[in-house]
Amino acid sequence: MNWWARPLLYPKNSGASSVQENVPVGDVLADVYLPATTPAPIVFLIHGGPIPAGAQMKNIALFRDYGHLLAGEGFTAVAFNHRYHTPNDFAQSIADVSAVIDRFRGDANDVVLWAFSGGGPLLAQGFDKPYVRALVDYYAVLDGEPIARVSEVRVPMLIARAGRDMPQVNEPLARFLGAALERGVNLELLNHAQGEHAFDIVTNDKRTRQIIGRTLAFLREA
Repeated sequence: MNWWARPLLYPKNSGASSVQENVPVGDVLADVYLPATTPAPIVFLIHGGPIPAGAQMKNIALFRDYGHLLAGEGFTAVAFNHRYHTPNDFAQSIADVSAVIDRFRGDANDVVLWAFSGGGPLLAQGFDKPYVRALVDYYAVLDGEPIARVSEVRVPMLIARAGRDMPQVNEPLARFLGAALERGVNLELLNHAQGEHAFDIVTNDKRTRQIIGRTLAFLREA
């Protein structure tokens, strides 16, 4: 099994009440995981990359598992594809993320953006949006635009760091953290000292489960 196809290392709950699969949004597809009671806060799951054209990242076990987990916790979760195919070229991805949010947010001002891995720079799209209530970064690259726009962060932000991650992830993360703290960002850092990149599917230990559990609590509190 490829490492990125592994399931989430966290106990399952009741899962989604229902799932709307393959909803077309412009040039991409989205899956919507609905809780038993709606309307509910909406969590948009932003995958990493670069990825090959045509890859269906929303279909991997990680995002299916998070979709069901979040819905079982009372959130609406949206997992979707975006077109990040060339390193550091986010133009199409930014358009896709914006279109997906506009399609499913409606009039709600109860939105969370949760970015993973190479999708980290896309988190900046929520820094100045009045409808965003929280930001979550999981082992994601926070380089470039996130650092340049860190002073715009206006909501609580949670960052989950893997201590044994790649330098190209943790070095810019250190710069982002310094800039965020200097500017007074409401920030919570969860460090997995022994965690590898994508620790939530590759590092099967108590600390991984603690971090995921704390993230769910953070979403409820934000």
